[in-house]
Amino acid sequence: MIADTAPPPPPVPDATRSLPDAAEALRSALDRVRMSQRGYAEVRRRASPAAVTRARTDWGLAVLLWLEACVALAAAEDGRGPGRAAGEGRIRRITVEAGPVRGAIESAWRQYQQVRRTGAADQAAAARAGWRAALVDWFQALAQQRAAEDLQQAQQRRAHEQPAQVQEQEAHGPERPAPGPPEPPDPAHEQDRQAGPAAGPGDGPPAPSRPRRSPPRYQPLSTGWTPAKRVPGS
Repeated sequence: MIADTAPPPPPVPDATRSLPDAAEALRSALDRVRMSQRGYAEVRRRASPAAVTRARTDWGLAVLLWLEACVALAAAEDGRGPGRAAGEGRIRRITVEAGPVRGAIESAWRQYQQVRRTGAADQAAAARAGWRAALVDWFQALAQQRAAEDLQQAQQRRAHEQPAQVQEQEAHGPERPAPGPPEPPDPAHEQDRQAGPAAGPGDGPPAPSRPRRSPPRYQPLSTGWTPAKRVPGS
């Protein structure tokens, strides 16, 4: 989002602020613009995009308050008489920062001064509102330009930093992931390991075990008594 500062609401009625109060508010608003402008210029050179956006937003709000203070002072002067305000020239031409649609502010200011000299309060108020609208349009265009510049600087900085990061990674090698904790053993696998190797398909039931025989012992041939043969007729 480029334009991150919305224009303020229309100013309060003219009779609610006196001329001294309006002049003091204008001085305070101008001091705030100068401070925020210095901070924004310092941050946008080297800070992160988020910090630059915050600084640009603060600067934009300060500029808007300053524009409203300028319009409020003009309204306070018109309250004493538009013709008198134009003759005294208290509100000088505002010299704004160079930017787009700056010419519209110059044109609106000249028209406002011409209407002031006629002395008609209602016409002066309408011309003053047109001058205010030109100021707000100028600021919005300037804020968009600043945001586009900040985005371009951020992209250039990122494009410059990426090759340096790649070279650093190539010099140190790819990062190796840290070893994780050992996985717990699977209960089913642990039970199978303790039980021994499983039988394969087709092995069938295990054969019954046979009793083990002891090796044969040597037994010598025993010679015993054998009866003699009978002779026939004896």
